[in-house]
Amino acid sequence: MPNTISQRDLEDLRVSDSGNSLTLARAGWIRPSVSRDSCHATVDDVFGCVLYVQIVDGRAMKFGTTAELKTRMRGYAKTASTILQYQSGKIENPEPWLTQLEDGKGDPYKKLAPDVLRAGKSIEIWAVSLSTPRDCQNDNGQKRSRCASCRSLEGACNDRYQTAQVGWAARRS
Repeated sequence: MPNTISQRDLEDLRVSDSGNSLTLARAGWIRPSVSRDSCHATVDDVFGCVLYVQIVDGRAMKFGTTAELKTRMRGYAKTASTILQYQSGKIENPEPWLTQLEDGKGDPYKKLAPDVLRAGKSIEIWAVSLSTPRDCQNDNGQKRSRCASCRSLEGACNDRYQTAQVGWAARRS
């Protein structure tokens, strides 16, 4: 599988030919509830420009960047829980984005992650802080986690592990 990633790869992640490597550490999990109709995130606080990877069964599903890992992963868990509850009939008046999933629309995470969680599997989270929020600015000088170098690194990792093809990363434009 092209997206297979080992603990050794994570602890010595080489993305480019520069010889530099990153050391990601396990930061937590998104786990299904016992009933498998919801999930919760148990994730460490990691701040700055954070590079994270979501892993299922030793396969990299998505690399991403964020300013606050715990907040971002809780958002992912809330989205997956909402989908699981809708699919189990617990939401009577769904928001339009939920019904669009039935038409095959929506991002890959929303389509694939609920099946992983419903199967009783967890989503493992590994992360590394790349810089401080002050150091990481977008092209307009705003302090946030989406500067050009972070976006480039995220894209390179998703390309290397082919997560847009075999995971749930969005395709790069």
